[in-house]
Amino acid sequence: MLVVTDERQDTGWMKREEKRINMENADILGTAPIRKLLQFYAWPSVIGAVVNTLYNVVDRIYIAQGVNSLALSGLSVTMPVMGVTQAVGTLVGMGAASRISILLGQQRREEGEKMLGSAFLLSLTISSLVIVLLMIFARPLLMQFGASEASLPYALDYLNIVLPGNIFANITYSYNAVMRATGYPKKAMKTMLIGAVLNFVLDPVFLFVFHMGIAGVALATVISMFVGMIWVLHHFTRPDTNVKLKVRNFKFNWGYTLAIVSIGVAPFVTHLMASIVNIYKNRLLYDYGMTSPIDFYSGDLAVAANGVIQSVAMLTLMFMFGISQATQPILGYNYGAGNLGRVRDTFRIARKMNFLIGVIGASITLIWPGIVARAFTSDPQLIAVCEMGLRIELAAMWAVGIQVTGVQFFQSLGKAARALLLSFSRQLIFLVPALAILPRVMGLAGVWTALPVADVLSMILCMTMTSAYFRKLAHPYNRSKQRT
Repeated sequence: MLVVTDERQDTGWMKREEKRINMENADILGTAPIRKLLQFYAWPSVIGAVVNTLYNVVDRIYIAQGVNSLALSGLSVTMPVMGVTQAVGTLVGMGAASRISILLGQQRREEGEKMLGSAFLLSLTISSLVIVLLMIFARPLLMQFGASEASLPYALDYLNIVLPGNIFANITYSYNAVMRATGYPKKAMKTMLIGAVLNFVLDPVFLFVFHMGIAGVALATVISMFVGMIWVLHHFTRPDTNVKLKVRNFKFNWGYTLAIVSIGVAPFVTHLMASIVNIYKNRLLYDYGMTSPIDFYSGDLAVAANGVIQSVAMLTLMFMFGISQATQPILGYNYGAGNLGRVRDTFRIARKMNFLIGVIGASITLIWPGIVARAFTSDPQLIAVCEMGLRIELAAMWAVGIQVTGVQFFQSLGKAARALLLSFSRQLIFLVPALAILPRVMGLAGVWTALPVADVLSMILCMTMTSAYFRKLAHPYNRSKQRT
């Protein structure tokens, strides 16, 4: 059993500390019991992540009910495009959050504020460039991603409004990650709740009152993004916040830019690779689904089932991401402060928690795949395909929990190369070759099997890398130098 020494044991400490919105919000990261810290940071992070997932689900429900199926199809083909813009928010947000946590642990608050200002300009610049390029090439990209002549106008109507508004979303995401990392997890959760609730309210107003169609849903989304941005920016201008956003720090610093990007590139690449691999996977599902004996239209059913499976997997992953994100401020601060024992213990506790979450998720889809599928559809043929896919593809969710924790671990400690390698491993190094080989041998089942194979291999790599890194931590030279 893990024993924590020299730490406050009073059960009321967290409530008292939470009320002190000053540097003690960061200082408790180095003294408070790790399990309590994880609980304090995890629940707001999990709730925020789940709410963010529901954000997109609400749009789909309203479009399906308030417009038509073609509009819903148009929205679906915009997802890879939107994934690119969201990746930019991850690039700056996770990179800045990790670096600022380390600086706070080193008691370099002023430098953290300079990095915060640099992160704002970096997010604004990269987002603007990406959005302009996507708007220029929106039509050919959408056609490549599966839009038809009938659904393309709906997709363009949506993107023409949402893409420019993603500048607000990326700034919100970037600064929300920093908010969480600097001691305000509940306030970061409120950011996601504010946007999701506002979007939920505005969608029916623009659809059913103003009859604006899919453009109304897009406008509701942009307004919600803008309000979220105002919320997070206001937080960093308050006089009692840990790290302040100051106008004099709005300037490019190539050192800060490199520091942010070197860490943020791992989740950024992960987002991009997930979109690219999903396009490849959908094509394989359609091709091999057409040759399966389930039904003549099983290619379409297989692709549709993939959407259901991804939705189910995402619900489990949101809990894992919440736990992993909760470790980021704890790991970053204690790494910066040289508290290497707390770094090790935080990782091990989070790894165990995510492993158990994965076991629960895999067990549910293995034992009750039909019940899970019926929550999304009543089509018996689609349910049959979903049952097969759910049982096979999500069988190794327990391995994903370990891999997700490992990526966040290296990312939080500023080990960009290791984090990037682990991020690459699941999607690119293992999954793509598995998708290229297994379907040739196993048909449609091979497409489903590729993911758990990649999950297990990536987990083995993760455990090997983290074990080697902890052996390095234990080396007398590194302990004496208080560095890793």
